[in-house]
Amino acid sequence: MPIAYDIGMHNGDDTHYYLSKGYDVVSVEANSALCQAAAERFASEVSNKRLTILNFAISDKRGEIDFYHHKQESEWGTIVKPEDMSEWTMSPVKTAPLSDIVLAGPEADFIKIDIEGADFFALDSLQAANRMPKSIVCEAHSLKILCKLIVMDYKRFRIVNGKSARKAYRKHKITTLAGDRMPFRFSSHSSGPVGSDLPGEWYSAEQAAHLWGARALMYGHGWFDIHAER
Repeated sequence: MPIAYDIGMHNGDDTHYYLSKGYDVVSVEANSALCQAAAERFASEVSNKRLTILNFAISDKRGEIDFYHHKQESEWGTIVKPEDMSEWTMSPVKTAPLSDIVLAGPEADFIKIDIEGADFFALDSLQAANRMPKSIVCEAHSLKILCKLIVMDYKRFRIVNGKSARKAYRKHKITTLAGDRMPFRFSSHSSGPVGSDLPGEWYSAEQAAHLWGARALMYGHGWFDIHAER
């Protein structure tokens, strides 16, 4: 069975999408309350062993670290201490390199990484373990993420404005791994469609690097995910 890893699960909306496509899913989330909520939401999938939920923060080393939760926005969680703590709370969480997670489980066909500041650690860990999936989506705060994916031998790329994608694909059709077409509603907390579900053109590494420099002009202001395939 194809395996998807949802690294930075948040409320589980991306996990729901990957399950709907037909993947078995390993979801990793540092916020223990969100892990518990997802375990209740997906109780059937957990019971049927289609979903494994792991309460870890991805880091460059094993141990324990302070994890910061925003008081109002549940999707805002990070291991990087905010400059202004007035809107944040802190709790300890176990840490692990992403390679520990993927080497302990089934080999990934697809990985989504959205972990607010630790994304490069995750990619570096996958490369060191030589466990790069066929397809990957990673939140990108700088050109450094695209450069890392190129070094990891990914060949074609998309740059997606996460802010507009959430609106554009609220009502969409997806293709399951079995080849069936079905309607799917992407929520405001979703990362949006991936692979063949994402309409539009894919680009070479050189084209993607040029587009990154003009991303605001091309795609509007917001935050950006880089989709990469081998």
